[in-house]
Amino acid sequence: PTAPAARQTVRAARQLKLPAVLFTHQNVELQLPWLGGWRRNRTLRRLRGAIAGSEGAAALVRELVPGLRVGVIPQLGVHVPTEPEHAYHDGLAIGCVGRLVPEKGIDTLLQALAENRAHRWHLTVVGDGPDRERLERLASDLRLAARVRWAGALPPEEVPKLWPELDVLVLPARRLSTWAEPAAHVVAEAMAHEVTVVGTSAGATPEVIGDAGLVVPGDDPLALAAALRRLAAADQRRPLAQAGRARAMRLFSDDAVAERTLEFWREIVS
Repeated sequence: PTAPAARQTVRAARQLKLPAVLFTHQNVELQLPWLGGWRRNRTLRRLRGAIAGSEGAAALVRELVPGLRVGVIPQLGVHVPTEPEHAYHDGLAIGCVGRLVPEKGIDTLLQALAENRAHRWHLTVVGDGPDRERLERLASDLRLAARVRWAGALPPEEVPKLWPELDVLVLPARRLSTWAEPAAHVVAEAMAHEVTVVGTSAGATPEVIGDAGLVVPGDDPLALAAALRRLAAADQRRPLAQAGRARAMRLFSDDAVAERTLEFWREIVS
């Protein structure tokens, strides 16, 4: 609701006498100047409804415009395969997928893995970004370089090939004053493919994981290390992976998201 495009869209809808609905991922209260806050609030008051990508984003909208109809619906659904593929791994196969920027917390994951040096594991990092050089240097400083594969950015059609190669996906994002994980879409994807997930308590990640994975505090390498040690045992991973797949199918599959979207629009136009 703070973007100029949002104001322009709502203004055009008002001139055409059409109802307006906006989508928002914003789940952190921004400190806006007076004029910016006034414009945001005016834009929200002119809406027929809003779609929020998370409960955190919905809470912010409801606080600003208490009477507004707000639906909590992921922006994208995930494909849930009929039969997830699994491959044998020598040691715990850990993955991390995302842009290599400080807020994603990959340095925390590397520090956690340094705590688990004596255990059998390997890490695949998928993604690229301005923090890559620093993170590769950190992995070397922690004497982890031989156990970390930097796969770089993958085209979307290649990502499904990653899931059979993983036992665990980790999303170690940290909360900043201006940002918190807005969607955790990759977590839902991993759950759909029956990959056990670990995330931090920042942003939308706990909403996606629910009770079908492990949630640890952000910026806490020791807590993350302990969670990964627990998941080294297949009998600890399996129930969470199965619960995650069931949760993804129920809440985040393409069909589930389509149904929630249709239900929201029926309420809007009724």
